[in-house]
Amino acid sequence: MTRFFRLSIPKNIHLATRLVLILSVTSLLASCMAMVASIGTPENEIIDRRSTLTSLTAKLGEPLKSTSIDPPYPIWSTLETSPWPTLLVDSTRIMGVDGTQIVVPPKDLVARQADFVFVGVLKRAHDVGEAASLSIMTLGTAELFTPVYAMTKKRQRYILTVYFDQTDRVLGYRWSSPTSTQK
Repeated sequence: MTRFFRLSIPKNIHLATRLVLILSVTSLLASCMAMVASIGTPENEIIDRRSTLTSLTAKLGEPLKSTSIDPPYPIWSTLETSPWPTLLVDSTRIMGVDGTQIVVPPKDLVARQADFVFVGVLKRAHDVGEAASLSIMTLGTAELFTPVYAMTKKRQRYILTVYFDQTDRVLGYRWSSPTSTQK
């Protein structure tokens, strides 16, 4: 009779040690989910601090809609009106005499807003970390569903709303929720 290799954890090992072993093994096996999450076009290849209206038009094509804004408004106010914008300009922090910090919002003014279409698989900076965390939190059971997720990860259609200054330099942007495409 042939004996098969059998992995068993001895019963005399404490519960805490068992949990550490389980978490260690599942974190080491999280590579499949991280690999699937890394599929797609990185967000920073589409838009970054150096982007302009001309460079975005070259990458994504003509905008669906482009609106000149007169009078221009501060980019800071898009935080109040737009859900989850990403600002590419920095605010200034000033240290007060009493030790408190005062945040001075950026003075950049939005002079144009344009909506671009991106069709594809978008990879954001936090996707790989989320996949690894999911694998660890589910103790590796999420790895069982990764091949199914990979097969269904399709090209999607996003609307990218971009805010420009007077020189057509990007100040900030926002992605719409994706919609599926038939391709």
